[in-house]
Amino acid sequence: MHPTPCPATGEVVRQGGIVIVYNGADPANPRQCRMSANGVPYQAWNGIWHTDWPGAADAGPSSTRVMEGPTGTVAAFDVVAGPGAAWHDLLRNEGVEDITLLGRTYHAIKLSHYREGFGGNIYRSVTTVWKDIASGAILFTTYNHIAGRPALEQAFIPVRLTLP
Repeated sequence: MHPTPCPATGEVVRQGGIVIVYNGADPANPRQCRMSANGVPYQAWNGIWHTDWPGAADAGPSSTRVMEGPTGTVAAFDVVAGPGAAWHDLLRNEGVEDITLLGRTYHAIKLSHYREGFGGNIYRSVTTVWKDIASGAILFTTYNHIAGRPALEQAFIPVRLTLP
């Protein structure tokens, strides 16, 4: 069972007040989701990896392959953003499960992103996302810092989900 790549509509309000609005897929590429965060527009591959982030050229097809594959499917690629900012990235399909949030149960695909620095970068982390199969929205995210300088991120905990 594969998730919808991009929600046609919807809004997710995260703890801390971040408002994510889904505005459908880019007509030129249905895997690039048109979105905004607190009114600032952007596009993201499968609603996950911003198209202007380093590594986007590999992350787009990799995330598609992992989401469309069976549980255990992995895709690996390297991201080099500059001196001292290089990582080995591994995306993995962790399977499909139900997740109950805000009084509603969603059928979601669970995807993990392991990141390990190289070339002198000692950073390591694991981010896990639950993506609603029906709508394609990211429902919940965890971030586990392991080593190196932590990313300035927090868990994505929804306080309101307005999805079809």
